[in-house]
Amino acid sequence: MSKIDKLLNLLDNGHELTVAEIRRRVGLRSPYHAVRTLRQEGHAIYSNRVRGHRVEYKLGSGHYNTRFHQLRRQGLTREAVKSLYTNA
Repeated sequence: MSKIDKLLNLLDNGHELTVAEIRRRVGLRSPYHAVRTLRQEGHAIYSNRVRGHRVEYKLGSGHYNTRFHQLRRQGLTREAVKSLYTNA
């Protein structure tokens, strides 16, 4: 499992994470890059300012099919596209 997948799993489980928490829990040097990558994949990741200057990220309900992205990362494009049209 990649670090970006680990971050997505944490966010998908309802965690709201600051940049420092992402660095500590996931081991990413650049949380901003990881969040940008997930946003480009279609995940609705929201950033909120907390206590003035810190940024906290959370996953919104508008994200695309997570199974699609898992399959696509594994190079299984045909299966990924099929997952968009099935409930399995």
